[in-house]
Amino acid sequence: MKRRHVLFWPGVLLGSLLVFIVGSFVLASKEIGVDKPPLATVYHSNPEKVLANSMPYELEDGVTKPIYEMSDAIIEELYVETEVDSDNDGALDKVFITVVRPPTEDGMKVPVLYWMTPYREHYSEYDEHFTVTGADGKTFVDNSQFWGSHYVSRGYGFVAGESLGTANSEGCPTIGGHEETLAAKAVVDWLNGRAKAFTADGEERVADWTTGDTAMMGASYDGTFANAVAATGVEGLKAIVPISAISSWYDYLGANGLYVTHGTEEDGKETYTNFAAGFSKKLWNGKSENCLKVIEEMDKQQGDGDYNDFWAARNYVQNVNQIKAAVLIAHGQNDPVVRPKNFDTWWEVLKTNDAPRKMWIGYTDHSWNHTPEWNLEVNRWLDHWLYGIENGIMDEPVVRIEDNDYIWSEWEDWPHINANPVTFQLTMEGKLLTGATENELLEGSQSFKDGEDMLKYYVASSPEDDQPNRLIYMTDELESDLLLSGAPILTLAASFDAPEANLSALLVDYGGIIPEVVTKGWIDPENWNSIETPEPIVAGEQYTLTWDMQPKAYTFKKGHRIGLVLIGTDRYYTENPTSEVTITVTPALSELALPLVKEEK
Repeated sequence: MKRRHVLFWPGVLLGSLLVFIVGSFVLASKEIGVDKPPLATVYHSNPEKVLANSMPYELEDGVTKPIYEMSDAIIEELYVETEVDSDNDGALDKVFITVVRPPTEDGMKVPVLYWMTPYREHYSEYDEHFTVTGADGKTFVDNSQFWGSHYVSRGYGFVAGESLGTANSEGCPTIGGHEETLAAKAVVDWLNGRAKAFTADGEERVADWTTGDTAMMGASYDGTFANAVAATGVEGLKAIVPISAISSWYDYLGANGLYVTHGTEEDGKETYTNFAAGFSKKLWNGKSENCLKVIEEMDKQQGDGDYNDFWAARNYVQNVNQIKAAVLIAHGQNDPVVRPKNFDTWWEVLKTNDAPRKMWIGYTDHSWNHTPEWNLEVNRWLDHWLYGIENGIMDEPVVRIEDNDYIWSEWEDWPHINANPVTFQLTMEGKLLTGATENELLEGSQSFKDGEDMLKYYVASSPEDDQPNRLIYMTDELESDLLLSGAPILTLAASFDAPEANLSALLVDYGGIIPEVVTKGWIDPENWNSIETPEPIVAGEQYTLTWDMQPKAYTFKKGHRIGLVLIGTDRYYTENPTSEVTITVTPALSELALPLVKEEK
């Protein structure tokens, strides 16, 4: 169901990022061991040793260790010239970066960890806690979850960038667009001698202190830059660590023809109809009034929930064959902001390209938990791919995953290699059956209503009660544990008595103390045939709609029941309906496919 009006609600992304960063600061400072920048004696104080091996790092237990004093760090503030003119002022845009690097001796070169973000000025209220004073009294505000302090002390260069049109950078923020990606790519080009950088006074600076080998890391929007730049195939980008990151901006905002919000009551009252334009304006530094025209154009191009050229330009998945970097993914299964489909699809296409890859999937939301184990994994990942240290990391399990009992396991792949699709038929008696007989698949139909009055019900609770706003189908009690691994797919035969409607599906675990909503999926019935081209719904005509739910790893316990709940509006995720609508389902022509692994315990 689409609404033809302009609404703007970008706050969740920024708010979630701030919560993410603040929480991670606390965790990182305790767990990575840098309540203040680590201090150590400079390893290469002996010139003869420098000439002997020219190694700007030292290992401890196979991992680079802190050997440089941050008070000796070399800090520069520069403007990198990009290849884009996003504000159409006739001059190439420049992005602002802060370079922090260890005091290596002449002839030594170090690789670089690179962090690009649109949010640096929004973190300013925390700056006083993370300021590093380096050589010559220059300062660096390390609001990157301490990555700068951690890795510079271990022999890496660190670059903190401010994305196009934000903070001190020129141009216009284009919210995942081509210009924004190329501007971020320009920093990797500069580190490899293919772009220019200047001081505020216009003096050119050459990155002759680096090997050019670069890794990008970041969380949420920051991690999205890592995915985007890697998908350009830029030479010199050896590794990325995208955390809770977007791989397709449509999968971040949309689902099967609908804009889907981030799961709060306030979200459910509005949609993201002009998200890109409104969010761009929120991040925009106001330097060029030409950006207002760019923002207006994005407002026209975004559309109202269908996949179009605007979203295709922000779909990094389609360029996966260009990726040369090794990819270490971290994501939460319960992330309502950057939904799990982003890591699931990204992982699948990385496999088709046979890219070097690993993934950690936590049972978390948008706030990734920076445990000591994860921090060590990242350190070893960068050591291997930037310094070429043979530490065995690529011989270890490819996927680490945390289940709904909060226990971590090691898998050979995602989804689980033993997961097979199991098809359940829906019945008039409200059952989910495998291998149903003709007698069990009785002809007939069932209806439920959607509308403002239906939003007062708790849709998954009390499955034994009849409620006008839902249909529930359940398995018998499970005879063994069943592991869901991947994305459920629902095929539904349905008709509508109004031209506009929503359809939402919930997969629910029944049998515990309270029902547990495992995952969800949404569709605009107008997009039953294509997410790109909606087709008007004819009242009373039956349609076959097939759509996916968000991927999940979840164990249904023996004795529990798997439930499917069908509703119209998902009150905290999809836009409220304008009027009441009756939705009629034909169970015998409908089915649910679940990727399952039988677990004997």
